[in-house]
Amino acid sequence: MACLLVISHTVAWADTTNSVANTPGTTPNYSLLEQPYVSRTWVDTFEDQLDKRVAVNIFDSFMSSQANVRWTRTIGKEGYRANDAYAHAGRSALQHSLQSSIRETIVQSVPGVIESKNWFSRLFVGSLAHTTESSIRPAGITPIAAQMSWWDDTLSKNQVSYGSRAIDGDYLYLDSRFGHWGNDNRSVGVALLRLDGDLFSLQSKAEAQVSFFLPWSSTLTAGVSYMITDLHDSNKGLEWSVGLTHVISKRRYTTSAAYLALSTNTESHALLAQGGLNLFW
Repeated sequence: MACLLVISHTVAWADTTNSVANTPGTTPNYSLLEQPYVSRTWVDTFEDQLDKRVAVNIFDSFMSSQANVRWTRTIGKEGYRANDAYAHAGRSALQHSLQSSIRETIVQSVPGVIESKNWFSRLFVGSLAHTTESSIRPAGITPIAAQMSWWDDTLSKNQVSYGSRAIDGDYLYLDSRFGHWGNDNRSVGVALLRLDGDLFSLQSKAEAQVSFFLPWSSTLTAGVSYMITDLHDSNKGLEWSVGLTHVISKRRYTTSAAYLALSTNTESHALLAQGGLNLFW
C-alpha cells in the first residue's frame, strides 16, 4: 500500500465571477473552462475549443497534485527514463486537445445537428463530439479538471448521450445526469457506462462511474472496471476507485479544490490512497 499526500500550487480554469463555490448540479456552469463566446466563423470556434481543451489537458498532465504524485512515482521507478514518458505525456496532451477541438468544431458547424432530437443525429453528435467523456478513467483517480469538465458537459446537455468511440479506442458509451434534489432542479448526479470489445486483441471490458453531488460543494465519485474476457490472460482484472472532491472556491479562470481518493488494481496488486490540495493564491 502506498499513501501519498501532495500539496501543490496550481492554477485551473473556471467560468464564474463569483468567488463562492457552487455545488455541482446547481447550475450547468460547473466547469474549469471559460464560458465560450458566440462565434460566427469556423476558425474562431476552433480556437475557442482548443484554448479550453489545452488548459484542461495540460493542467491534469503536469500541474495538478495528482500529476505530481504520478510523476514522483514514475521517476522513482524509471529514473532518467522518465524523461521520455514526460515528453510523451506532453505530446499526447496536445494531440488529444487538437483532435477533440477539430471534432467539436465540425459538429458545431453543421446547422441544426446539435439541436436535433433524431436518434441518428444524436448518435452522430455523441460519437464525434462530447469529447470530455473520453478523458475520464472510470476506475482510476480521475484528474480534477477533466472530471469537472465532463460534469459540466453532461449537466448542460440535459439528456442521455450515447455513441461509438471508434477514434478513441473502439468502445460504446452512454452517459446522463439523473435525479433531482428537492424542488430546486439540482441534479443528484451523473453516470457513465462503457462497453469495450476489442476484436483484434480478443478482449472485452465493462466500465462504469457514478458521481453524486453532495451539499457544501462536494462530490462523491465511485468507479469500476472489469475485464470480462481476455484470451491472452486468465486473470480477469477488476479495478475500482472511490473519491471525494470538495471545491473550496471558484473565481473567473481559477478554482481551488481538495480531494481524497482510494483505488486498487488487481493486476499489480496495489492499493493506492491519495489526497491532495489544488490551490490558487
